[in-house]
Amino acid sequence: MPFCLCRVTVDVTHEQEKTLSSRIGQALGHGERFLLLDVQANCHMILRGSATEDVAYIQLSIFGNEEHCGYAQLTQKITGIVYEVLGIPTENIYIQYVDIPCFGWAGSTFPASCDATNSGTP
Repeated sequence: MPFCLCRVTVDVTHEQEKTLSSRIGQALGHGERFLLLDVQANCHMILRGSATEDVAYIQLSIFGNEEHCGYAQLTQKITGIVYEVLGIPTENIYIQYVDIPCFGWAGSTFPASCDATNSGTP
């Protein structure tokens, strides 16, 4: 399950959140069925010494892609989506990718090798 945290300095409507969820899910190739999206609007961020510019900081956590395959194309897609939906200039959109080696969901973990014996707990 990818997790996408979108911190933006602009207002975001419910319709815009739904559009972001749908389009980012499509860009990831899974649709929004498996996407967990957290949109944080009206964040205070300073870019280039100014707090007056519209800015987006996106943290995209992806499971099972330690080789970072497709990140260049994904960056282009997500940057375009955020610009089209929220109007934030592309040069003010920053994306951080986080690799998830093990993910827990519905009482289980993925991959199967990531179980209680490998959890790092005593």
